[in-house]
Amino acid sequence: MTSPISNAHLKKQILRVLFEHEKTSTDQFKRIDTNQIKDELFKKSRDERLLRPENEELLRVALHELELDRLVMPNPKMEGPHNRFIVLTEQGRSVAAERGDNIETSHYPNLFSVITHKDLLREIVAPYERRDFITAVLRGFIVLEEKLRLKLEAAPHETANDLVPRAFAPKSAKLRHPAVMSPAEAEGIFFLMTGGFRWYRNPKAHRLIELKDPVKTLRILGFVNLMLDIIDESSFNP
Repeated sequence: MTSPISNAHLKKQILRVLFEHEKTSTDQFKRIDTNQIKDELFKKSRDERLLRPENEELLRVALHELELDRLVMPNPKMEGPHNRFIVLTEQGRSVAAERGDNIETSHYPNLFSVITHKDLLREIVAPYERRDFITAVLRGFIVLEEKLRLKLEAAPHETANDLVPRAFAPKSAKLRHPAVMSPAEAEGIFFLMTGGFRWYRNPKAHRLIELKDPVKTLRILGFVNLMLDIIDESSFNP
């Protein structure tokens, strides 16, 4: 039985591949994408585990953590929302040049450890990985709205403006969270849910807003995941 690929080892090898590519590539833009990185990793190590489909996610997670730690970033010379060409940051070059075959664990949680709802992951992974963060957030809130609609058995045309008050408005709430012990706490859930839609979803749905930071995006999606937890844990008021 073969041992699993170490995340710490894989991240260090990715940095070294990028470091070598910068030194040897004749391409003026130093272009290398995620598939090419995988190919180079295999050429260097001849580790057949890298070719297995089940290890595709390990590579995605490693690249994601390296970006969160500001060691790699999308190639700034390549324009467009679907830019998946990767380059080292200055800090990444320093780490790549250090001795040792491993790199410390990421300081930030990754998408797959923060998001626990499979229906949410299914909608956000693709846009998040291609750095279309606005679409990832909007899809996240669509999942949240759909969860409310299903929980309340509401009509398809009803939106969050209808669903959130019906579910959690303190004096007429159809749902109640088991941890709520006072009217003020019930009101808190209502404001939390309402505020999420109004502050994080509505501006992005109605205005041209930029969202380029993967860490900020992950925090917003984590908030959506928390709201999904609250809905799942709530039961109908008697």
